[in-house]
Amino acid sequence: MKTILLPTDFSDASRFASEHIFQLNQGNNVKYHLIHSYDPPSSTGALISIDDIVKKDAEACIREEIEWMVSIGINRDRITSDVFFGEFNVVVNREAEKIGADYIVLGTTGASGIKEIIGSNASNLIKSASIPVLGVPLNASHNSNGKILFPVNLSEENDFSSLPLLKEFAKINNVTIEIFYASIPGSDNYTVIEKQKIDLQRVLKGSILEFRIEQCKDVSFRILELIEEGNYSMLAMMPHKYGILKRLFKSSVTSKIAMKTSIPLLGIH
Repeated sequence: MKTILLPTDFSDASRFASEHIFQLNQGNNVKYHLIHSYDPPSSTGALISIDDIVKKDAEACIREEIEWMVSIGINRDRITSDVFFGEFNVVVNREAEKIGADYIVLGTTGASGIKEIIGSNASNLIKSASIPVLGVPLNASHNSNGKILFPVNLSEENDFSSLPLLKEFAKINNVTIEIFYASIPGSDNYTVIEKQKIDLQRVLKGSILEFRIEQCKDVSFRILELIEEGNYSMLAMMPHKYGILKRLFKSSVTSKIAMKTSIPLLGIH
């Protein structure tokens, strides 16, 4: 049985992410662990601790979230929950390890520019987590029939052992994984590129693969252009290894491209 960790701030975005992943996993053997982290201002001299008030409110909200999850068809026996005091990333990463979560799903608000779409909590978690993180923008389509866009640097030796979840999402939705490589004239190692393509075909065996190789100066800009075309249902990236995701958050990129995207981002670790 897979375990999915669902951090929530009780927003519409969090509920949307829960519904999105539930629809993707209907018929699968999945357990959902719902958590909320809070960090109230410290107080002294009060008869009733602010910490206690915030915790009780959070616990009440968690119970409401569970009832809502049951109302959309999730079996109550498949839902567990907890509330923790602490910084968001620390709490989420600790709990993911503690419960042996397979991946993390959280909602994002959706706004112009990739950084605002992903949000500070989600972007930091995608970069810091040791397991895959799926960030689902509010109002992303639940009909995931588009391709999965997977940018990767084929001219370098890469470790593709962390791609089973990417393969699983492609299988669930019966969609193509489009592997995108931004070629740099004069610096491509074609021997390595061919080897990397063979490695990907081996690791993702059973998946429908397409290779898209283009020459472009600004990789981040091109990725956002491709997303804008509307042919993709998900963007998958490996943030630690390749550094492409980091470049997506540069202010120079977001200031040049005021755009909206509605596809989930899968950070693979």
